[in-house]
Amino acid sequence: MRLAVVRSAGTAVRSPSPLELDDFEQELVDQYALAAAASGTTDNHIAHERSVLFAFIRHIGRHVWTAQPLDVDGFLHQQRKGLGLAGSTVHGKAGALARFYDSSSATCWTAKPPTCLSVSRTRSPLAGLSARPTTPPPGQRL
Repeated sequence: MRLAVVRSAGTAVRSPSPLELDDFEQELVDQYALAAAASGTTDNHIAHERSVLFAFIRHIGRHVWTAQPLDVDGFLHQQRKGLGLAGSTVHGKAGALARFYDSSSATCWTAKPPTCLSVSRTRSPLAGLSARPTTPPPGQRL
């Protein structure tokens, strides 16, 4: 059994600074990379996955834990249609995002880092999305 530190209900909680939030986000990505390295993933693969994560973070313009399924859809659509990347390349990027959120879901989205941030996400932004291709509505193209 683990003991949790509790604070008095009368104690004010300070909001994390933008720098603390950026540091926390970097820590999430770094911990993911370290876990991948510990499992035997090659350095080139880890570097590629990190580049996908940072491209996604730049695309949404917010912190990675605020991402929603529509953000992922928009990013992948922009990669395929906007940049003209091959479907297999975009599929690989979708996999990189899925692996990040899947590996982080057990710890990061419910973590409470000390003096920084309470992330209350219980589901990743990819939860509930189907890997099966969908048929677009009549008159619309994917």
